[in-house]
Amino acid sequence: MNGTLTTASLAVPYNVRLGTWTNWSRGPVFGATLTINRDHGNLLIAFTAFFIGIVSSRLWRVACLVFHRYYSTTEPRTILHHQRQAALRNSANPESGLWTFGQICWEWHRSSKHSVVHILPAFLSAAACVCVFATASVFSSHISTSTGNEVLLDGSKCGVVYENELNGPIDMGDVNVMSWYWSSLSGTAEQYVEQCYSARPEGIGMFDCNRFVTSQLPISIQDQAPCPFDNSICRNTTSNLYLDTGYIDSHTDLGLNAPKQDRILFRSVYHCAPLHSEGYSSNVTLSGLDYTLYNYGNAVYGPKDNLDVPSYTYQARSIASQYPPILEERATSDNNFLLRLACTPHYV
Repeated sequence: MNGTLTTASLAVPYNVRLGTWTNWSRGPVFGATLTINRDHGNLLIAFTAFFIGIVSSRLWRVACLVFHRYYSTTEPRTILHHQRQAALRNSANPESGLWTFGQICWEWHRSSKHSVVHILPAFLSAAACVCVFATASVFSSHISTSTGNEVLLDGSKCGVVYENELNGPIDMGDVNVMSWYWSSLSGTAEQYVEQCYSARPEGIGMFDCNRFVTSQLPISIQDQAPCPFDNSICRNTTSNLYLDTGYIDSHTDLGLNAPKQDRILFRSVYHCAPLHSEGYSSNVTLSGLDYTLYNYGNAVYGPKDNLDVPSYTYQARSIASQYPPILEERATSDNNFLLRLACTPHYV
């Protein structure tokens, strides 16, 4: 999966695609980006400053040639004209040209202030070249940080891990690898949640919490929602849960770098409510285990065994098999001890 990653840490924990790519957040022109490693980046910055100096001197030489050709004539001219032509012919860079034309202006303004007008175009051109290219040299180092720390993740090896697709006999080595993988994934996710989703204001923006384009996806929570089903089946008709993410943009929220015509909007809505289980449940034994079937409508998951059982909405291990005998009596007698929560998901 390709995506745009913004991270505050120096070491990026993902494979980054090196080379040219387009950051579509900035458009096809300003979003043209080159990603290289740190060593090559330092060399590129040094070369850019050196290249700007070369371009500055060559551009000034072209400007001197244009001025020299424009002012050239076969008719007799004053000494000021010949000094200007000599300065244009021998000026190697805009700095030397600015200094030479400044001296000429200073010497001639005493005798005739109108004589300065003849030197002014070349003097201003040299001053403009010095200012422009000096500014470009100073800001050349900003080419590495002009778009922040955004890089493109390498999606060439992205995929979904299915541990139940192992062919042949199950190897304990494969089991250990999968256990380590899921354990490491869960540990990383738990650490990120504790550090970055903290209720404290300082939790957001901490080290390594800017790993994704957005620190948290938006969600609207309503805990006084009505019953999403028939009121007779809900334990409460006013204190239910309604979760709405709103429209999540695949580019700005999920970091999937793509032009506008290739982006998608995703919305997830959950309307949840605790339900009465009395009169809607039945018990069945499947593969030697006791299950409780909750009959709230047509079957969603078919029975695992080829048994003649009624359609059911959800199945779970029986209370007796889930709790020790000391808790079994309490679990069966206290209706509040076992709370079944039913949700109706909607995807847009």
